[in-house]
Amino acid sequence: MPLRAPPTRGYNRCSAPLMPLMALVLVTGLHCTARAESWSLIATIFADGDLAEFGREYAANLEYAARAAGWPLAVQLDSGDDGAIRRVIAPGQATVAEVVPAGSSESLASRERLADFLAWARERTPADRCALVVYEHGNSASGRRWDGAPGGPWPALAMDLTAGADPLEPAELATAIERALRRPADLIVLDCCYAASLEVLWELRGAADVIAASPGRLSSRGLHWQAMLPAIPAGADAEEVALDWAGISGQPLGVIRVAGLDGLGAAVSRLAPTMTANMREVAPLLAGALSECPSWGSELEMRDLSGLCPAMLTCSVPEVSAAAQRTLRAVDACLLSSDGGITVPVAGGLGGVWPGSSADGFTESSGWGNMTRTYRDRLRQLLQLTGQDRRHDGAAA
Repeated sequence: MPLRAPPTRGYNRCSAPLMPLMALVLVTGLHCTARAESWSLIATIFADGDLAEFGREYAANLEYAARAAGWPLAVQLDSGDDGAIRRVIAPGQATVAEVVPAGSSESLASRERLADFLAWARERTPADRCALVVYEHGNSASGRRWDGAPGGPWPALAMDLTAGADPLEPAELATAIERALRRPADLIVLDCCYAASLEVLWELRGAADVIAASPGRLSSRGLHWQAMLPAIPAGADAEEVALDWAGISGQPLGVIRVAGLDGLGAAVSRLAPTMTANMREVAPLLAGALSECPSWGSELEMRDLSGLCPAMLTCSVPEVSAAAQRTLRAVDACLLSSDGGITVPVAGGLGGVWPGSSADGFTESSGWGNMTRTYRDRLRQLLQLTGQDRRHDGAAA
């Protein structure tokens, strides 16, 4: 009697190709059920002086947007001498509120008080990724606001315009983040005027992976968070979130990859002394570039590197044009969006006297400050020679 084949137990020709397919479905299913990285939002809002009403409105809009979109939010509304209110809004949880007195020895803008808030916020809104928002006045290199009013030292991210106020400096923000979070923030959104200056970004290069900031002025009402803050993006990284926000912010908000700032700093540190050493050839090109920029208020003092460097490419001195080309490549390596730019101070004959940054700030250490002073001195000499010292423009260079 011939042997019979063993039973196939349902296995047939049609089921053979399904085995690898079933395995793929199983693996895909396991991948899809993996937990997406969570996000939280932390905001510090400085709302005293002329921004008191706008700051309260800003906090209310941010809280409304976070609640509607399901973002865990910790916010501190700093009202100067009146102290601050901290609130936590998280999905499925009751709102937590806490009053913080202003104190007498140090302002809430100090690194110690800010670090205390960040630690408080991080504990109450734990997440894999963190976006940090800073809202207040910022100023340009002259220390004046856009309307000519005194604004205080430069650079500053949060300035109380009352007498004797202590501004929040970029280095203080970086220190507070390091102390409280123990790691860089995934994303920092600087809702402050002129925050996309290289001086500010340089101080924050160890404090975040991505920074969103404006090279110029922003509305006193701040960014439109009800439009910018949709549901938490599943699997999105800091660059993707920042680009989405910048694209719908309605403001000149640039997105900067912080990892590229070291290369940009090195490029500018080579460009600045090269321009200084060849100021006779550089000055007319620089004056032409400045004449194409906005010519009012503090905008005079902050210039976009992407606008200045192309003029230097036409310089007859090969070293200058080569250094400008390297700088442009470095800008492209860290600037992720075309809506903003990275600025440097250039206070020429039209601008007010620029006092300069601290000796250990990037503007001075890179030689850029010395270059601007050399340009200004040459411009003044030419104006004196031509008798135009009372009324002039940058074209005289």
